[in-house]
Amino acid sequence: MGKIYNDFDKIELVLDKTEYSIEDYKYILGKIKDEKSKLMFYYKVMFDNTNDAYFSLNLEKMMYFDSSFFSVEDKEMFNYINFMIENNNYKKTIYIVGFPEDNNSAIWKMLPFILQKRGGLDVKCIFDDIDINEKYTFWCEKEIEVKSLKKMLKYKFNKDALFIIANPNYIHIKSFLINELAIKEENIFCFYYNGICQRSIQYFSEPFIKIDNNEILIDGGASDFETTLSFLDFCNWSYEKIWTIEPLLDQYRLCTQKTKELDLKNINIENVGLWKSEDELYFNIRDYGSSFISEKGDVKIKAKRIDDLLNGEKATIIKLDIEGAEYEAIEGACSTISKYDPILMLCVYHKKNDILKIAKKVLSVNSKYTVFIRHYSYCINETVMYFVPRKKLIKYD
Repeated sequence: MGKIYNDFDKIELVLDKTEYSIEDYKYILGKIKDEKSKLMFYYKVMFDNTNDAYFSLNLEKMMYFDSSFFSVEDKEMFNYINFMIENNNYKKTIYIVGFPEDNNSAIWKMLPFILQKRGGLDVKCIFDDIDINEKYTFWCEKEIEVKSLKKMLKYKFNKDALFIIANPNYIHIKSFLINELAIKEENIFCFYYNGICQRSIQYFSEPFIKIDNNEILIDGGASDFETTLSFLDFCNWSYEKIWTIEPLLDQYRLCTQKTKELDLKNINIENVGLWKSEDELYFNIRDYGSSFISEKGDVKIKAKRIDDLLNGEKATIIKLDIEGAEYEAIEGACSTISKYDPILMLCVYHKKNDILKIAKKVLSVNSKYTVFIRHYSYCINETVMYFVPRKKLIKYD
């Protein structure tokens, strides 16, 4: 039986209506090192062009965290995703119960793949802290009806459905479902979002990358400074230079404050965005940190090219999580990528077919890279594509 990522006739049909060809797919696939990355590449390309939750769930199933969990809830979440895939249970009715207070973080991480409405999937959301029925538009921009947990006794609902509890206070909600609503415990799944996307694990811990004590890091999209801190941990706080790039003023100030508190040396903190040219751009600000460039944005930011920031200097690692501007930032870093072969750690989930567009661009600039792909969350977000030069490549099976 052939590998599914080599089913070129099927993949070509999917790519036929895009600007990408099966030859593009084959070329990138040929640069990918390991079996896991090849499968992830296939699932991501197929999901981007079919919007079928089956492919996203398989991508999530292959997370790096298949043997490392931060909590019982994390492990339960992972195991249940496997169960849903194997049994096609993602097609059944799902009630999402008890949103957490911290900006619904658990829910908006889950909704992009849960709300695919594939195969008759019926999703209903139930808040434990409202008295009336309302409609909400979530991060996935899908308006769905939200009911009150307090009035569940009056509802007619499917007791054989899957009940996903997303709330730190899941114990009392689970008790209510079992004792008051007679829901079977095997139909209740508790998911308290507890750090599976922690950046301390993402990027630098991968077994195929060699991190030395003389690295020059560009942290594009520094946000809360956690990626820079993670880098410091992995290089034992021994490095040559760090460029921390953050366009939003509040986050920039936070990075500056942490740098002073830690008394870090040889670090440049730049209050700019990364782009294909020197420019002024508008940012659409979101409360939970996923701000992005938009013509109708809330604030104006300055943007620069990586090549101009470095001004001919070397970089050995470039990490980009810049909310959909990764491709343009690569366009502005072609000289650096061509001349110095830096490790590239690029998020490829913000826009449809970023995984093809960005890979094609990078490899056109520097074809010597070996490519890996890893996924870091229980939803379709946090897919990272790694481009590793031979000198930084650890033998990995």
